[in-house]
Amino acid sequence: MKIIELNIINFGQFKNKNIVFKNNFTILQGKNESGKTTVVKFIEGMFYGFVKPHLKTLRFTDDYYKYKPWTSEKYEGSIIFIYKSKKYRLYRDFINKIYKIFDEKTGLDITREFEEYEESNLSFPGEYFFKCSSDIFINTILVGQDNIEISSNSTKYISEKIADTFSENNEVFSVVKGLNKLNTFKNNIGTEKSLKKPYGILKSREKELNEEIISIKNKKNQYDDYLFELDKKIKEFKKLRNDIDLYNKLEEYNRQQKLLKVVEQKKSLEKEISDLKKQLEEYNRLKLMANDDIEKSEEILEEIKYIQREFNELSKDKKYIYTEYKEIEDKIIYEDKKAFYKNELNKLSKNKKNVFYLVLASGLFSFLTLIFLFISNFQNILVFILFFFLIIFGISIGIILFLNNKEINIIEEINNNFNIKLNKKNILNSDVLETDKYIYEKFEKIKKELDEKDRDIEILLNDEDFKNEELKEISIRIRNKTGFDLSNHLKNRNTFIELEKDLNNKIKELGTINNNYDTRSLNNIIKYEKGFENIKHFNLNNAKSNSDFLIKEIASLEEKKNFLENDVKRLPELIEELSQTEDEIRQTNDYLKSLDIAIKEIEKAHNEIKTNYLPRMVSFLKNYFDLISDYNMTIKIDEDLNINFSNDKIGEFKDVNSLSRGTMDQLYLGLRIALSNEIFNEEEFIIFDDAFNNFDDYRLLKTLKYLKNISENRQIIIFTCQEREKNLLNNLLEKEVIYL
Repeated sequence: MKIIELNIINFGQFKNKNIVFKNNFTILQGKNESGKTTVVKFIEGMFYGFVKPHLKTLRFTDDYYKYKPWTSEKYEGSIIFIYKSKKYRLYRDFINKIYKIFDEKTGLDITREFEEYEESNLSFPGEYFFKCSSDIFINTILVGQDNIEISSNSTKYISEKIADTFSENNEVFSVVKGLNKLNTFKNNIGTEKSLKKPYGILKSREKELNEEIISIKNKKNQYDDYLFELDKKIKEFKKLRNDIDLYNKLEEYNRQQKLLKVVEQKKSLEKEISDLKKQLEEYNRLKLMANDDIEKSEEILEEIKYIQREFNELSKDKKYIYTEYKEIEDKIIYEDKKAFYKNELNKLSKNKKNVFYLVLASGLFSFLTLIFLFISNFQNILVFILFFFLIIFGISIGIILFLNNKEINIIEEINNNFNIKLNKKNILNSDVLETDKYIYEKFEKIKKELDEKDRDIEILLNDEDFKNEELKEISIRIRNKTGFDLSNHLKNRNTFIELEKDLNNKIKELGTINNNYDTRSLNNIIKYEKGFENIKHFNLNNAKSNSDFLIKEIASLEEKKNFLENDVKRLPELIEELSQTEDEIRQTNDYLKSLDIAIKEIEKAHNEIKTNYLPRMVSFLKNYFDLISDYNMTIKIDEDLNINFSNDKIGEFKDVNSLSRGTMDQLYLGLRIALSNEIFNEEEFIIFDDAFNNFDDYRLLKTLKYLKNISENRQIIIFTCQEREKNLLNNLLEKEVIYL
C-alpha cells in the first residue's frame, strides 16, 4: 500500500490541512508541538477508528478523545491510497461513527462491495487492507520514540498472526479458519453409525438394496433369457436407426454450413457499413467546427506557455533571494545577540561605579565617626551612627561582589557563544561586540525585493487563470457546435471521399447476397460429429428394409417378456440405485480421506511456519544490525519477541535492556521491520515518528540509507523535529521534505 494524500478536515489541532506524498521516501519536519504525532495518529484513526481490538463490545482508545477537536463539532478527514494498483479514498466521520470507501477513479462509493464488510465494524478498513488488528498495525507499521519496543500485550497476537498466515500468489489463507472449516465438513458427513447424517443414510440404504436384489434375482432366470434376446434386437435396431438419423443429419449439416458462411459474410458487411456511416456522420459534424475559434485557441496556448516560462524564471529568482534572505536573517540574530551582551556589560559597569562610590562614602563616614567617638561626649549616638555606616559599607561590598560574579558569567557566555577568549579588562575595548549597522539595511532591501517577486508572480498567475478561462470558453463553444473536444480539430478531412466510395461498394455487395440466399431457415444449428466420417457411404434403402424386419422380431419378444415383467421390472432400477449408492459411498470415503490428508498437511505446514519464522527474523535482524553498525554480536529472539544478545567468547546471552538506549532502539527498529516483512511481505509502508532520537549520526546515516534502499518497494515516511535527518541526507539521497 502507498499513501498518496491526507485531507485532515478537523482532527486534533489541524483544520483543513492537506498533505500530499509524491515520493516513496518522505521526511515530514516540524518543531515540537507542530502536530507530527497528530498526523501519525490521523493515519491510524482513519484505518482503525481508534477502536480497541479483540473486544466483543465497542470501546474506544484514549486517542479517540485526545484528538477530538475542542473548537469544532466536526471530527473527520479522508485519506487517498493505492492498494493492489487501485486508488481508493477512505473517508471517516469520527463523531457519527461512519466511514466510506470510494473508488478514486470513478468516485463511486464501493464500501458495501468488500468481502466480509460489516457496517458495525469500525475497524474494517484497516482489518481488510492490512489483514491484521490495530495493535499489530501499531507495533509493526508505526514506529515512534515512545513505542519503538514491541508492546508485551501485543506479542501474543503478533506471533499468532505470523504463525497463522502464509502468502501464496498474493492470497492470504488462515490456518486456524481452514482447519475449523475442514473439521466442520467432516462432522457434517458423519459416520456409519450416524443414521441421520449423510454417510449413515447411505450405508443403511446400501444394505436394504442388497437384500431386495437378492430376493428378486431368484425369480428372473427365464426373464433374463427373453430380456437378453430383446436387448440384443433393440440395440441392433437402435444402432440402425441411429445410422439413418446420422445420415440425414449429415445432409442437413452440409446445407447449413454453406448458409453459415453466407451469414458470416453478411454480418461482416453490415458491421463495416455501420462503421463507415458513423465515420461519415462524425466527419459531417466535424465540418461545422469554427476555424476562427481554433486559431484564437492556439494563440492563447502560446501565451500561456510564455507566462509559464516567465513564472519559472521568477520562481528561480525568488528562490535565490529567499536563500539570501534566510542567511541575512541568521546574521541579524547574531548581531542582536552581540548588542544584547554589550548593553548588559555597559549596565554592569555603570552599576559597579555607583556602588563603588557608595563604598567610599560609607567607609569615609565610618572613619570620621570613629574619630569623634574618642573625642566627643556623645558616645551613645555616635556608636549607633558608626553601626549604621558599617552596615551600608558591608552591603555595598556584597553588591560589588555580586556584580563582579555576574560580569564574569556574561563574559564566559560571550566567549562560549563567539568562540573567543577575552577577560573583563579588554572585553569592552574589543571589536567582537561591535554590530554591523549595514546588515539591517541590507535585510530590509532583500525583504522588499522578495515582496516584489511575490507580486510579479501573483500577476502572472492571474494572467494565466484569465487565459485558461478564455480557452475554456472557446472549447465549450466548439463542443456545442460539433460535439468534439478541441483536440480533435486536426482530424484528417481528406478521408471522406475514400470512405464514401467504400460504403457504396459494401452496400452493393450486401444486396447481391440478400437476393441469392435465404438464411431464415437456419434455426437449430447442427455441430460436426465424429460419426459423420463413417456414414458418408451409407445405403439408406437397405437400412430401412432391415429396420422393418427388426420391428417385427422385437414385438414378438416383447410379448413373451411381459409375462414376467411385473416380477423383475424393478430389478434394473434397484441395481442402478445400488450402484449409485455405492459410488456415493466411495466418493464420500475418498472425500473423508482427502479431508484427513488436508487436515494433516495443514497442521504440518502450521507447525513448520511456527518453527521457521523466528530463525528468518533473527537472520534478518543480524544482517540489518551488521549493516548499520560496527558492533559485532550474536542475536536471539524468543517466541515472546524478546531480544537477547551475546558479544563474548563464552556465548552468554544477556537481555537487550543492558545495552545503551541507542543500540537497543536500533535493534528494536530492526525487529519492527522484520515483523513487517513477515506479516506484510515487504509491501506495506512504514512510519517513523521521532524514532531516531537516540541514534548517533553514523548509525542514523546508515539507517536512513537502508530505509531509502527499501523504499524502492515500499513507502517510508519519517516524522522528525530535527534538521539532522535532512542535513545528513543532503546531496546523498533523493528525498521529499514536507514542513509542518
